[in-house]
Amino acid sequence: VSLPSQETGNMVSVSIVSNTSGLLSIAEDNMIVAALGMDSAPHLHRCRASNVQPLRIKDEVNISSSTSFDSHLSSHHKKRDMTINPAVSALRKAPEFRSLRRPSVSEELMRNARFSAPVLGITFLGTGHGFDKDKATTGFIIWINGRGIAVDPPTGTMQYLTHQGVSLNLVQKVILTHTHADHDSGLIQMIMAERKIEVYTTKTIHGSYLRKIKAVTGCQDIESYYFARHVPIGGKYSILGADFDFDYSYHSIPTVRFRMEFFGKSIAYSSDTFYDPAKYVELMGKGVFSPLRFHSLCNFLWSSDFIIHENGIPPIHTSAGVLNALPNAIKAKMFIVHTSGLPETVTYTSKNGEKTTVPVTNLNIPPCGLSNTVEIRLMPQVEGAGKVFKKLTFVSNVPLFAELPTELVLELVMESNQREFHPGQVIICEGDQSDELYIVRNGVVTVHPSSPEEQAKTIFLTSGHLFGENALSNNRTAARNATVRAHTFSTLLVFPGALLDRILDRHCMTRSRLGSQVTTLNTNRPFVTGVLSQTFLFQGLSRDQHDAIASMFSPPRLITPGTVLMEEGELGNGSMFVVQSGTLSIRRSYPSSRGGVKTREIMRMEKGSVVGEMSLLTGEPRSATVVAHDRCQVLELTKSQFDNLLETQQRIRIHLMYLVGKRRSNSKAITPRLARSEGN
Repeated sequence: VSLPSQETGNMVSVSIVSNTSGLLSIAEDNMIVAALGMDSAPHLHRCRASNVQPLRIKDEVNISSSTSFDSHLSSHHKKRDMTINPAVSALRKAPEFRSLRRPSVSEELMRNARFSAPVLGITFLGTGHGFDKDKATTGFIIWINGRGIAVDPPTGTMQYLTHQGVSLNLVQKVILTHTHADHDSGLIQMIMAERKIEVYTTKTIHGSYLRKIKAVTGCQDIESYYFARHVPIGGKYSILGADFDFDYSYHSIPTVRFRMEFFGKSIAYSSDTFYDPAKYVELMGKGVFSPLRFHSLCNFLWSSDFIIHENGIPPIHTSAGVLNALPNAIKAKMFIVHTSGLPETVTYTSKNGEKTTVPVTNLNIPPCGLSNTVEIRLMPQVEGAGKVFKKLTFVSNVPLFAELPTELVLELVMESNQREFHPGQVIICEGDQSDELYIVRNGVVTVHPSSPEEQAKTIFLTSGHLFGENALSNNRTAARNATVRAHTFSTLLVFPGALLDRILDRHCMTRSRLGSQVTTLNTNRPFVTGVLSQTFLFQGLSRDQHDAIASMFSPPRLITPGTVLMEEGELGNGSMFVVQSGTLSIRRSYPSSRGGVKTREIMRMEKGSVVGEMSLLTGEPRSATVVAHDRCQVLELTKSQFDNLLETQQRIRIHLMYLVGKRRSNSKAITPRLARSEGN
């Protein structure tokens, strides 16, 4: 359909996708398209937080964050003027993919870059429902030892965390409560982001999600993009060291709720449910409920220390009147979600028809955003151990350290220094010796390259980013090639060269591998960030992703003219190549009308082009012969490195699937054309 843009008046082509679950709204359709890399990611805009539901207190003072997740999404959906492509055809028919554009460092990031995930806590990402255009849908993150479990993440969660300087590596687990669109719509974005995430839900709900998302995306192997963890109903199930107890709520489709306990503190989430004990008694009397089910529905949540409960319209949601009738001791530990707002009063009707109106009291809707994270205090000894574990988790998720043995990382963490830097303070200076390694704990630092062609490109590093990696190499006397300053107040983990020597000298193989990785990274990084990042396959990725890719490639390989890199028809278990300089000739054989087989050049591949990926992905024989046309320099990715790339970089995988589909289609049309053109 064509709709006029509210801002420009121009007609905008909008695709609305339907499936067995009903009609997806434009916003949800747009979410799916963005997740598949066809849309531009929104910038964060400074805006008034008037659409954030305030905490209701007697003097009507609004208590809310100055910059919220809700306002982020609101500005996203209100400021769009673009063509939305059909998500269903994303892998097969889309004329072009445009990756998520990575915006510049936002003002929100500058203000909130000091966020540090708690040992135990909750960050609310949204408290609205699917029919509220001004609020993000209900979702939150439970933090355990600095790592997050996203519960029903709203659309835009991935972008929000990135904008706030929170590494996506810290939020790699998702609980899916059910498959209504206002609860599952953000999941596909997280699945397609970077590493494979883990999705926790019941087998029934997971099956429903698979049917729905396959119909929406057309991707029939979508389950290979993440790890499905089927949780049991009843009994303990451990996630990040916390004990979870899952149960089905009372809703219109299968919906899971849960309680979790961690070192004596407990959190419960009702998920979408119709809670009404009086109605339960009636249903039990009719034989709809067993006494055991009745007891479970009435008592599952209330003994927890923190209760997150939904509110909505009966008979599939819980009314404000029922919640208002709860004891104040219960209401004092409740957060109300899934609502546009709570009424000032509610009216109760007695059995004889009398109506009584009473004020709604002590029910609070929590403010959203990282700056409003609820930190739950634990026993001091648990807090201390949790902070060490949090630090260990943080360092282990830095790509360069991800494959190191845990005991080695723990030793590095325990003996590292933590330093604080004020805005503008120089951390390292160009020309200094490479004698310290740094990891940004929180804050924003800027890297100012020394080379003339790079001087205009200021690089912003946020939480989880590493710099000064030459301290891991054998050439520690090499001078720093850039100046690094603190852009905001920043906390850094510092690993002195002497510490690295003392620990890594006992792990010779690890030291050698790290040194080799650093050398390869430094050699390939300029090409990956400057050239490959602008190509279809590798665009829209983070600095960490670019570094991971740069370290995967082998060192540049020089190819003389006439050298054959791959032969048409050979099995695709060799390598993929990226042209760093020079030109490759792509040649294809075809049956000659005069008998025999002839070979003809069909195209040339230049700087930034990728060859050989199709056979590695599909296992099919090579579809063409690749020969160096002139003196070339190429980067090589072996089959094992290629498989690792697809395992860890889901966005590249989806781009690659599209690229391979396009090339395969073109390849089938080439041979007949060559035969017809013979003699021309």
